[in-house]
Amino acid sequence: MKIIVMRHGDAMFSGGDRILSPRGEQEARLTGMKLASVLNISRIISSPKQRAVRTAEVVRSLLRGRNIPEIEILPELSPEGDTRAVVDFLEATAGKDDNVLLVSHIPQVVNLSYAFCNRDQDFPAFYTAAALVLSRDEGSERFHACNFYQPAGEGEIQDHL
Repeated sequence: MKIIVMRHGDAMFSGGDRILSPRGEQEARLTGMKLASVLNISRIISSPKQRAVRTAEVVRSLLRGRNIPEIEILPELSPEGDTRAVVDFLEATAGKDDNVLLVSHIPQVVNLSYAFCNRDQDFPAFYTAAALVLSRDEGSERFHACNFYQPAGEGEIQDHL
């Protein structure tokens, strides 16, 4: 199983909410193209906030194939959401062959990264539309960070520490 923890793209205020800015749309597209080219994303789960849902929609639009997943909404992916509840939800619902994209916010993306991995691991900064790929070794309870994608670059996780 792989979990992709992605922060939404750059956002701007629109009325009483924040939506993706034109730059945020482009960021989501660039990172999404990278993710879609290397991973078969089987589930997309987003925070209910507009900027996160739109980021998830942009990535979803780039997926190809017969089984493009619908976007699931999970309130616990909101910035103030319960990180443990997200972990428990995935443990209960995700299969060993799933590649799950979680679209969320600061601080939740950082909290999730630490919750799935060892606390002593360092992670790159989650700039807008950055995505950290976490992989579970077969037979293991824990995940490890293996790749990091962002609009401006990508690579093995060790290259970004």
